[in-house]
Amino acid sequence: MRLTAARAVQLPSLIDFGARADYGAAIVVGNPGLLPSAVTNFEVDYDRNLAALPAILRLALFAQSQVNSIGSPFGFGLRLLPSGQAVLAA
Repeated sequence: MRLTAARAVQLPSLIDFGARADYGAAIVVGNPGLLPSAVTNFEVDYDRNLAALPAILRLALFAQSQVNSIGSPFGFGLRLLPSGQAVLAA
């Protein structure tokens, strides 16, 4: 039996925090209120040698938790201002 735990943290970049760029039809802006993104993984594995076959049977359970995701899980994060101008959130 094997137990595994891991944690990773991603800090926002300077562009994520507050860069502003005007590309004509779109304005790219950052978010100064971003928090670090953290991912935690847990895994439990069980291996068993199968004597009748030259094989190993493995059973594994995996769980993952993510908080404060940076970016948009649904695409580029394109938003429209009330004036109709496109804003691309970094």
